[in-house]
Amino acid sequence: MVRKLFITFAAVLLLLVLTVGIFLSGGPEFPGSSDTIISQSIDSGPPELVKGQTGYANSNGSQIWYEAIPTSKVKFPKPKGTILLIMGAGASSMLWSLDWLQILASEGYQVIRFDNRGTGMSDWGENWNKDHPYSLEDMAKDALAVLDANNVEQAHIVGVSMGGMIAQRLAISHGNRVLSLVSMSTSGYFLDPTLEAPEGNFGLEMMRLILKYTLSGSESGMIKMWLGVIDLMRNDALQEKDVRDVANLVLYEMRKRRGFNQHAMTQHFAAMEISGSRLDELGKIKCPVLVIHGTQDISVNFAHAKKYAPLIPAAQTLWLEGEGHIFKESTMPVINDAMFKIFESGLKNL
Repeated sequence: MVRKLFITFAAVLLLLVLTVGIFLSGGPEFPGSSDTIISQSIDSGPPELVKGQTGYANSNGSQIWYEAIPTSKVKFPKPKGTILLIMGAGASSMLWSLDWLQILASEGYQVIRFDNRGTGMSDWGENWNKDHPYSLEDMAKDALAVLDANNVEQAHIVGVSMGGMIAQRLAISHGNRVLSLVSMSTSGYFLDPTLEAPEGNFGLEMMRLILKYTLSGSESGMIKMWLGVIDLMRNDALQEKDVRDVANLVLYEMRKRRGFNQHAMTQHFAAMEISGSRLDELGKIKCPVLVIHGTQDISVNFAHAKKYAPLIPAAQTLWLEGEGHIFKESTMPVINDAMFKIFESGLKNL
C-alpha cells in the first residue's frame, strides 16, 4: 500500500514538474546576442537617464517625484507650453523613451514626466489598504500637484494605458487645467463587461514571465522579464537596441532609484476597479482630444477605443493597423505629427 502511494505521489510530482517545465519553456525570443549585451550592461552600469530638473510634489500627503525637461531657450526663448506625460499601470516614468522626450522638447515644449504613486521614486503606498484603495481621481490630483509644483496653470496631457484613464479623469474633473488630451492605448471603462477581452492570454503570459525570470531577483532576470513585457505588448520582434535600452532602464531603476514595487500592479488595478466607468462623463471634455490605439492591442482591446472615442465631442482618432499596446519606433513620426497638431489646436483655444 505504501509503495503504491509512493509511486502515485512520484508520478504526480513528475507530471507537475513536466507541466511547469513545458510552461516555462515558452516565452519571448531574444536576439542571439542578448546575453552578451546584458552582461556588458551589468558590468558597465547604466548611463544617466534623468536629464532635467527633478523634485517632489506634495499631493495630499503623498510625495510624487517628477522631472521637468526644458526646451531649448536659444531656439524657443518662450516655450510653446507644457506637456505632461502619465505612464500606465505598474511602470515608472522611466519607461518613457528619453529620445522621444527630447523630440517633444525640441518642438518648443517643456516636458514633465512623473512617477505615479506606487512606482519609482514616488510614495509606494506603504499604508495602502485593499478595502480603501486610492482611486484614479486621487492619481489625477497627483498630476495636478506636479503641475502646481512647476507653476504650470494649463498643460497638454498625454496618457498611455492606465495613464490615459487618469488623463481622461483630469480632463473631466479639472478641465480648466487641460489644454489638449492625447489618450493612448486605453479605455473609458477598463472592466466593461460588454466588451470581449483581447485575443490571446495576456495574464497567463505575464505569469510565465514573472515565474521564469524574476524569482531569483537577479538583474539579468529582471532585464529579461521587462524585455518579455515589451515583446508581449509590442507587435514587433525584439532588436539588439531594445536589449540595450531595457538593460539600461532596469539597471537604472535597481541601482540608482528604488527598484520595482511588487505591489504596484495590485494597487493600480484596484484604483481602476474602484473608479468605475467614465463613459457617461466623457461628453464633458471640451478640449481638443486625440485618441490613439493599435488594432492588435492584446492588453486593452481595440474595441475599447472604438467605444469611448465617439463619446468625446469632436475627438480625432488615429487607428494604427497592426500595432500593439506599445507602438513600434517606426510608427512614432506619424503619432508625433498627429499629437503636435492637437497641441496646436489646444493653444488656439487659449
